[in-house]
Amino acid sequence: MRPSLSVELAGLRLKNPFMVASGVLGSSPSLMVRFAKAGVGAIVTKTFTPKARKGYEPPVIYSERCYTLNAIGLSNPGIEKVGEVIAPVLGTGVPVIVSIAAGDVEGFVESSVRAEEAGASAIELNLSCPHVKGLGADLGSDPKTVYEVVRAVKSSVGVPVFAKLSPNVTDIVEQGRAAVEAGADGLVAINTVRGMVIDVELKAPVLTNVYGGISGRAIHPVAVYSVYRLYTELRAVS
Repeated sequence: MRPSLSVELAGLRLKNPFMVASGVLGSSPSLMVRFAKAGVGAIVTKTFTPKARKGYEPPVIYSERCYTLNAIGLSNPGIEKVGEVIAPVLGTGVPVIVSIAAGDVEGFVESSVRAEEAGASAIELNLSCPHVKGLGADLGSDPKTVYEVVRAVKSSVGVPVFAKLSPNVTDIVEQGRAAVEAGADGLVAINTVRGMVIDVELKAPVLTNVYGGISGRAIHPVAVYSVYRLYTELRAVS
């Protein structure tokens, strides 16, 4: 008999602790369903914004052996389409965590309410996208704004709320503490690390957005350290 891997996360019952991180599956319902049926504990959607976003023009991804650099630009169909995207996944019984980004507190609240109405099991507040002006890390680098966003969303929805934090700050604990004190049910660490690559032959950046976010094996030690700092500093607060 296999041991049970089921866990409880902020009131959500997951058959195992493995999730598909935001952005990995794009906005494709069929891919989300495929991974749900493959056995993941939860699906995290690509980030939805109040209005549809086309994102940046290619090239938007550059990969090396130990890392990937990307600047997709938060392309998504907009929060009004969230119901269409997640409905097929909800049919699998796997919890769906909807990721949200906005340019102000009101946008976060309205989008989060819309996601809950569409059936979201929880909300992830993307306060850490490293390469879109006016969204993500532009807001999430300020602990006061983090507090205001989390507090407002928590008072507006009845599902768990998680704050996704950026490593591109002086001390991630400041943002984490603000989120926890505002009532966040959990912290997500980490988003990508800002980076840039130059094509030495073309003498130009490889991405159209010039810089982007680094993911992959190269940032694993940064992620582990961030989780350690958040855990050791904030476990007493929560």
